[in-house]
Amino acid sequence: MSSELKANKISPATSTDITLGDSGDTFTVPSGATLAVSGTMTLPANSVDSDQYVDGSIDNAHLAANSVDSDQYVDGSIDNAHLAANSVDSDQYVDGSIDLAHMSSESVDEDNLYISNTGSNDQFLQKQSGNSGGLTWATPSGGGATGGGTPTEQIFLETETTIDQTYTISSGYNASTAGPVTIASGVIVTIPSGSVWVII
Repeated sequence: MSSELKANKISPATSTDITLGDSGDTFTVPSGATLAVSGTMTLPANSVDSDQYVDGSIDNAHLAANSVDSDQYVDGSIDNAHLAANSVDSDQYVDGSIDLAHMSSESVDEDNLYISNTGSNDQFLQKQSGNSGGLTWATPSGGGATGGGTPTEQIFLETETTIDQTYTISSGYNASTAGPVTIASGVIVTIPSGSVWVII
């Protein structure tokens, strides 16, 4: 059995409320009809789910703290302006995401290079493909041994023929260079006792 009530306005008695229906009743707004709420409508907890949301209807002011997790993110929804400080760590990096353009100057030091050994002063970094990382701290060997096995200190290449700063041959070492050598004015070159400078 159904009945129909038509009225332009229903008002409660003074200082009272109007109750429509009883618990468990359903009020249906037919297709094409509009239910307009000019004031405030209070809904029971958990009475609206995602099927009732429309685009733009949920903003930050209406979200509870920690109510959205990664399952709700869409591509492009998280940008730098919406990331908290220190919220991204190495677990979030993908291959190729860190390149030279995004590294600060001097951000890689000796500790972060893959070198096979621990170096010491006066050594140089040498490519040695058989060692870990392919880089090894090595002692300069120069042009070989002269003077009964004394190590040779190679101070010049063929294209370098001018000494323009103070230079001292290491004690007990021999120095060798190719061709004439020019010592700039005011520069002192020291050859300790027991060392020899050979011009090839």
